[in-house]
Amino acid sequence: MFPSDKQSTTEIEMNMQFNRREFLTAAAAMASTPWLGGCLTGKQEEGPLVITQCGDPQLGFGEEKDSHAADLARARREIEIINSISPDLVLFQGDMANVVGTFDRDWPALLKTIKNRVVAVPGNHDMGNALIGDNADRFRKVFGAEYQAFTIKGWRFIAGNSQYWRPTPEKARQQAYEKWFADELRKAEAEHCKTIIATHIPPFA
Repeated sequence: MFPSDKQSTTEIEMNMQFNRREFLTAAAAMASTPWLGGCLTGKQEEGPLVITQCGDPQLGFGEEKDSHAADLARARREIEIINSISPDLVLFQGDMANVVGTFDRDWPALLKTIKNRVVAVPGNHDMGNALIGDNADRFRKVFGAEYQAFTIKGWRFIAGNSQYWRPTPEKARQQAYEKWFADELRKAEAEHCKTIIATHIPPFA
């Protein structure tokens, strides 16, 4: 979650390389694509797509006396459950730790215990309410990417960094992200992909 700021939704949309109408049009087109196993291009894989979706682990957020230790114990137990499911993808949707920029305290070790593919997108507790470039660089070192697109079993995933949709001094990074995200939407629409968009905060929220 994030506190309200002075920039209106209209102002944020003006900074994007796509607008609400374009986003919804592309999303509707992708959602209405007849089931063909996913994208029309690339290798098609059979079988159901199994995802474990984990929102806001936020280690250190709990109210216990030693909330960090308690949250860490819960995370380890949840990873045991995830491993027992053996999904195609383990998707974390941001706020990996409660205090901004502390995700690299525990997650390098925790990630080694997860047996399946892991993708994490950053939240405001990872990047800062106004994204800080150093936090983005450190997030990539821990989780492999701050945003990425990939295909699993014919499904296209666009996993984004929604903090670029908020005010940030990192203008060059923001512009590069906006172009990447718009290009990925258009590519998924053109290739008739069944698409899942994963971000901490949805576009135009």
